[in-house]
Amino acid sequence: MVSVGYLREIGLLDLHSEAPKPRAPLPAAAVAAAPSEPAPAAAGAAKGGKAGKAAEGAAGAPAPASAGDAPAGPPPEELSPEELKKLSKSERTAYYAARRAGGQTPAPKAKQLSKAERRAVQEAQRKVKEDKQSAAMDNAEMLEELKLQGLSEEQAREVMAELLRTEEEQAADEEEDDEPEDLLSSVRKWMSEQDKVPEDALHDFNMKVRFQGHVDTTPPDHLAAILQTITEEACRQCDLKTPKPNAVAKTVEPAVVRWAPLLEPLYAKIGDPMEAADVVVRAVQEGVGALGEVPEAGQACGVVGCLMALREIDMIEDEDLLTGCRRCEPHSRVMEKFIEFLEEELEDEDEEDDGED
Repeated sequence: MVSVGYLREIGLLDLHSEAPKPRAPLPAAAVAAAPSEPAPAAAGAAKGGKAGKAAEGAAGAPAPASAGDAPAGPPPEELSPEELKKLSKSERTAYYAARRAGGQTPAPKAKQLSKAERRAVQEAQRKVKEDKQSAAMDNAEMLEELKLQGLSEEQAREVMAELLRTEEEQAADEEEDDEPEDLLSSVRKWMSEQDKVPEDALHDFNMKVRFQGHVDTTPPDHLAAILQTITEEACRQCDLKTPKPNAVAKTVEPAVVRWAPLLEPLYAKIGDPMEAADVVVRAVQEGVGALGEVPEAGQACGVVGCLMALREIDMIEDEDLLTGCRRCEPHSRVMEKFIEFLEEELEDEDEEDDGED
């Protein structure tokens, strides 16, 4: 015989009523697992009196549940907090165990906000509301002003909509302007703003470029960006489809001389002559290569013409320039001719030095 306590514990009996509610038939496994009542207790119940009452009490007592017992049938219905308060501790334990076994878990409690968090939420909501009210008032005032200027209400609304759209576009542009520029873009911008290159150009460059978002950059980075900008802009004025290195050099030379107050001290800051020469040659190649669709022969002449122009300022020695040209790859025919020219120049200088000795 299955006891009432056992039915309560496995969740098949409503916890608030003495009589079980109609439910699905008890599975055979649950009946088999239920402890059977001792025969003496049943006999005492039939006789009545104290023995009968004791037997009834024994029958009504909940049977001990083993650790492996699991509720059969559907889980008990979810109880409200008020109903849960009326249950004893053991009844609540059995209720939650039956719910978990049936795949039902208590709904998670909503996170309680602290006073500071609630104040922050309220302040944000208030700010949004005030901004909307302020915008509505401003729009109403603008509409009235436009109507006073002789516009109809429809015309005034159209003009106001156009003005608001322009303001939004300007705000978007300002946000884009706030985004940090890369070093090359910053260098281009700074160079375009210089009507005359001052003698202390390096100091001005550091203050307005390097220390404005590019503090981690180095002199090789600065020299490369400046040379690339100079060669790219100067070579745009050249006809590189039918180029001659001497013509390119004449076109580029004024720009090189103009920026000499910045190029010379920047080059001197690079301690390794071999690295400095590599920076110069590579920057010139990148500047010419940025021109777009230029024939390979035109690019080669453009590079050599720019390097010839750099010989006109006191920046890089021929010996170091020769090293940089030899190390660059690949070698075009015009570059090989330029290397031969530099070698001859250095040989002539050596002979002159020997003659003076």
